[in-house]
Amino acid sequence: MNRSPIDARTARVLLLVALSGWGTGCQSVRERRLLVTSDALKSGKAIAIVSTSANEACRFNAAYLEIVDQRRMSGAAIMQLDTASAKSDFSDRLGFFDAFVLQPGDYWLRLRSYNVSLSYRVPNVASFHLNAGEIRYVGDLHVAGCGALLVGMGDEWASVRAALPRRFPRLDVAAVTVQEMGGDGDVTPPAPLSSTQKSSEEGPEAFRFLPIDPVRFVLGLSSGAAWLKPSSANPQGIGTVGPTFYVDVGLTFCDVASVSASFGALFPSDRGSFDQVVVGDGAPYSAGSSLQITNYSVAVGPRTPLLVLSPDVFSVWAAALFADYGWSRIAGNRFIEQCVDCRKEDFDLPDGTFVRIGANIGRVSVSAPRVGFMFTIAYQRYLARAALAQEVRAGFAFWL
Repeated sequence: MNRSPIDARTARVLLLVALSGWGTGCQSVRERRLLVTSDALKSGKAIAIVSTSANEACRFNAAYLEIVDQRRMSGAAIMQLDTASAKSDFSDRLGFFDAFVLQPGDYWLRLRSYNVSLSYRVPNVASFHLNAGEIRYVGDLHVAGCGALLVGMGDEWASVRAALPRRFPRLDVAAVTVQEMGGDGDVTPPAPLSSTQKSSEEGPEAFRFLPIDPVRFVLGLSSGAAWLKPSSANPQGIGTVGPTFYVDVGLTFCDVASVSASFGALFPSDRGSFDQVVVGDGAPYSAGSSLQITNYSVAVGPRTPLLVLSPDVFSVWAAALFADYGWSRIAGNRFIEQCVDCRKEDFDLPDGTFVRIGANIGRVSVSAPRVGFMFTIAYQRYLARAALAQEVRAGFAFWL
C-alpha cells in the first residue's frame, strides 16, 4: 500500500455506509437490495452476485470492496471484507455475499482502504462484464491479513447457492451464470501502475464531467468585501464599504442545482460611535462602541457538474460554475463589548434580494460520493430594495 495524494476516503466511506441505499446517479444506478428479480431483468438491467471471505476477523475495519462502473468511473456498490462486527453469512468460514442490480456493462472489483492516508497501489483485483437480463456470480474475493494484505479470486458458488434462496427468495438460482476463474474467463488482474503513469482506464479523462452525485453537503467559510448603498449607510453614520466574514452551508442535487445559506457580518467604518464608562470588578474605564452589520441569507440556483481539469487515479482537480437567486436579512447595531447593561443602538436596514455568480475549483475524489476540498469565488449583486449594493467573496468549502 502506498500513500496517495489528497483523498478523503474516510469521510467518503462514512457517507457510503450512511447512504447505502442511494446510487451514484439520480436514476438510482445502484439498488442495494433486490426487489423483484424479474422486474429488474425485464427493465434491461443485470444482477451481479459477489462473495467475500477472509482468513481472520479484524476488530477494526481496514478495507472494503467496491464495485466500480468502468464507464462512469464511479462506485456502484460496496461490500465488507473482514470485519468482526458482523455475523458471517457462512457457517464454515468468515465471509459475506450480496447481490446487486446494475446496469449492463464492464465493472471492476476494487479494494479500498478506510485509512484516509493509504491507498492500494493496484486497487483493481478483477473485472467482469454484465449483459442485459443476466444474473452472474462474479466470484469470491478472499483476503488475508487485516487490511487485505494478500488477495485472490476464487469460486465459492456452491456455498453461496445454498444460502442465496434464504436471502433472496425471488431470485432464480437456476438462471445464474458462474464467472470463470482464470483461463479464458473475463476476470483478469489489472496491470500495475507506476507512480507517474496515467491510465484512461484508471481515471476520468480531462475536460469531461464527473458522474453526478444525487446529494452533496457543502460546509465552508468565506470572506471578502461588501458595499452598502449610501442611502442606507449615511443616515446611520456608517461607512459604505467593509470586510465580511461568513459561514456557508448548502446542499447540491444531482450536481445541477443547489440550495444554500450564509450566516455572517460585515464591518464598515463607524462615524456614529459612542463611549461609555463601564464599571466592573476593577476600576471604572471608558469603552468605545463596536459596530456590526449582520447578513443572513438563503439562495437557490443552477450549477454545472464537476469538470475534470487534471485527471488522476484517485482524486482529480475539477471545477464548476454556479448562479443563485436569494434573499438577505440585514440588520445593524452598536454595542459595548463584554457589557450586559451598557447602551446599545439597533437600527434597521432594508432586507432584499440578490443574484450571485461564481465558480468552484479544487481537489475531488474520483469514486462517488466525490468528497472534495474546493476554493470558491463569487460576485453578489443586490437588487433595488436591499441596503447592500454588492459583494465579492472568496473562501473554501468541504464537499461531503
